[in-house]
Amino acid sequence: MSSIIKNIDELGRIVIPKEIRKELLIKKDDKIEIKVDDEAIILKKVFNKDYFEIVAAKIVDIFCNYLQLEIDIVTRNKILSKNSGLDLIKSIRFFSDNDVSYFEEIGYKVIVPVFVNSVCLGILLSKVNEEKFIKIIRDLIIYYLEI
Repeated sequence: MSSIIKNIDELGRIVIPKEIRKELLIKKDDKIEIKVDDEAIILKKVFNKDYFEIVAAKIVDIFCNYLQLEIDIVTRNKILSKNSGLDLIKSIRFFSDNDVSYFEEIGYKVIVPVFVNSVCLGILLSKVNEEKFIKIIRDLIIYYLEI
C-alpha cells in the first residue's frame, strides 16, 4: 500500500484510514502498540494471546473428540495438550527451521504454524500424519481470530 498523509487534530489524534484498518483487520477496541524507531512512529496491532489460546483449544477439542485426532498446541507461553504428554519446556518466540527440526526430533510428523498478520501465535503438532485436518483446524482458528 502506498503512503497516506493525514493531519493531526488539536488533541494530537490521527485517523487510521479505513483501507489500512481493513487490510490489518483492526477493529474498534483493538489494542495498538505505538513506538518510536529513529524518526519514525510505528503502529502495530497487538493480538490477544489469551483469546488465541481459548479459540485454538476449543476448535482442537472439537476435532479431537469427533475425529479421534491427537493434536498438541504450543503457544508462546504454554502447551495445550490432552493427548501426548508433551515434554516441552521451550518457549516459542517465533517460528523457524530450528523449531521444525526440534519437533521432528521428538516425533512430530505434522507441524503447522498459525500466523496472523505475520505473527506466529502458536504451532499445531501431531504425531500422526493428518496434515489435511490440521490445516483445516489452522484455517478455522485464523478465521475466528480475524472476525
